Amino acid sequence: MTYEFRGTAASKAQGEKTCPKCAEQVKAAAQVCRFCGYQFDATTIVAAEEAVRETARKREATALAIREATLAHRLGKWVGRQRAKYRARRPE
Repeated sequence: MTYEFRGTAASKAQGEKTCPKCAEQVKAAAQVCRFCGYQFDATTIVAAEEAVRETARKREATALAIREATLAHRLGKWVGRQRAKYRARRPE
């Protein structure tokens, strides 16, 4: 069996939670820990699923902000080029 290190930020983003009994990472929707058999109560499962949804919403909002900033930057560059063309053609 091989092991790989998973940082806490990466595991939270992938929809995982930590078992309080054995401290292993399990899927957010898991009802029973696959390592030690700990049974999560319903409120823990609901809270973990909500955390996963919130992370997805934040990720989508960040991606949207990046797309908007990129579009605004490109539009600004295009407007600048159009102004330069107009000024070059305009007789003084």
